[in-house]
Amino acid sequence: MNKRQFISNSVSLLTGAIAGSALPGYAETNHTSGQAILTIAGAVTNVNRGKSDEVVDQLMHKHGVKFDRAFQFTLSDLEKLPSVTIHPTMEYDTQVHALRGPRLLDVLNVVGIKNAGTTKILFHGIDGYSPEITFDQAA
Repeated sequence: MNKRQFISNSVSLLTGAIAGSALPGYAETNHTSGQAILTIAGAVTNVNRGKSDEVVDQLMHKHGVKFDRAFQFTLSDLEKLPSVTIHPTMEYDTQVHALRGPRLLDVLNVVGIKNAGTTKILFHGIDGYSPEITFDQAA
């Protein structure tokens, strides 16, 4: 079994479709054609979806994640952002891997979160892992 593909498909199926767009540059994206793979809620200025729904957002509901408004990204949305490549050694196989994607601060900028200093960022992983860092630590 390809675990990465399984997890990716599971997230796509459980997080629901994106509804609309709040940002120039994202307006031409057909958000209904892709499934959300990243949802950011909290102190977001730009939103493209409303309140969490325990039926549509089953995975988030099972992890106790609730919000009144959020911004969701499809894979296509994230691929439009500038990306960087890092080469970390992964602890699960002790091999060096090339990982590519947008910087966290660039993603937070899209949703309208500016340098917020000690504001806390809480991550919820598909496996229930929920690390918390400050904006300053992310920077």
